[in-house]
Amino acid sequence: MVVDDYILRDIIERVHKRKHYYEEFHDLPDVRLSQHKIIGLYIYWILKLRPIWSERRPIHANDSYDMNDAFAWYLFKGEMYELDPATDSKRDEHYTEYHNEILYSFRYRDLTKESIILLFQPFVAVKGRQMKKKNP
Repeated sequence: MVVDDYILRDIIERVHKRKHYYEEFHDLPDVRLSQHKIIGLYIYWILKLRPIWSERRPIHANDSYDMNDAFAWYLFKGEMYELDPATDSKRDEHYTEYHNEILYSFRYRDLTKESIILLFQPFVAVKGRQMKKKNP
C-alpha cells in the first residue's frame, strides 16, 4: 500500500483552509466547525483525490477505489459510533444495507462535501436527543 504524502498534505491543507474560512466568515461568536463536519471534509477529499493505492501490481482503478473507499468508510463509521455508540450493537440487515449503500455511494455517486456531511445528521440528532434526556 502506498500513501501519497503530497496528496495527503494537500487534503489536510484543504480541510484546514475550509475550517478557517468557516470560522472567519461566519460572523458569529464562538462558531467552530464540528467534528463530524471536519470528518466529512476529510472523507470528501480522500474520495476525490484518492491518496492510497496498491504497490503490489500495476495500478488498477479498482485498487484505488477499494482502498480509499474502505478508508473513507472507516472514518465515517468511527464518527458514526462517536455520535451514537449504540450503533455498534445495532448490527442487523439494516446496518449491512446501510454499509453497502454508503460504500456504493462513495465509489459511484458524485457526492458533494455538504452531502457527505449531511450523512452524519441522523446520528447528530440521536446524540442531541440523548443529551436532552440526560440533562432535561
